[in-house]
Amino acid sequence: MEFVGKLESYSGNKMIIDIPSGFDMDEIVRKSKQGELVVDFYEKDTITDLQRNHYWALVGDIEEYTGYTADVIDSYLRVQFMKLISLEEYPSLKRNQMKKTVASELLEYVIDLCIVNDIPFRKQQFYLTINTSKMLYALTLKRLCWVCGKPYSDIHHTNGSTVGMGNDRTKVNHVGRGAMCLCREHHTEMHSMTEIDFFNKYHILPIKLNEEAVITLGLMTKKRVEEMEAIEIG
Repeated sequence: MEFVGKLESYSGNKMIIDIPSGFDMDEIVRKSKQGELVVDFYEKDTITDLQRNHYWALVGDIEEYTGYTADVIDSYLRVQFMKLISLEEYPSLKRNQMKKTVASELLEYVIDLCIVNDIPFRKQQFYLTINTSKMLYALTLKRLCWVCGKPYSDIHHTNGSTVGMGNDRTKVNHVGRGAMCLCREHHTEMHSMTEIDFFNKYHILPIKLNEEAVITLGLMTKKRVEEMEAIEIG
């Protein structure tokens, strides 16, 4: 049994803790009388269980793809991350020994490594504990689905930025348009509901494509980008 309670008040060596709803108070009292109740304090900005589980899931993805053991991969990632952000000691994933913000940087580093090396993700919404907008941009450039990480996904233009039926995509300026990258399954799902509901379900928002992105994705040539810029200026 594990829960996060809020300290309401204290006096001397006694304290009152607010227990969240959904827990069996009789069971808590019974364990307390048996001496099995352990109170653990942790900092508000400490690494979360979600971040820790996310990290190990990514290690598992790399293990399955490369064949190296999890302990070897874990050691490599932590050492490289330590060098990357100039930590003075080997980073610990234990509670109160790594800040939540640093854990987010670690996850961002590992996800970026996976993206660059085409290592597939097995966990949906693998980016939720990191700087989302930066990662979604990287996923788009590699054409990986924002929801599940599946490769060779489609570029979807959001409402207000849609390249509709009957329009010649080669004559549309894609720069600055709202877009996201979705596999066929999630692209179909998106069209089965409102965009707002889809965004809320997967906790994502479209990004705007810059010149580098539209050229890299093959949506426009460099020459076409320059032509569209000239038209807009004129």
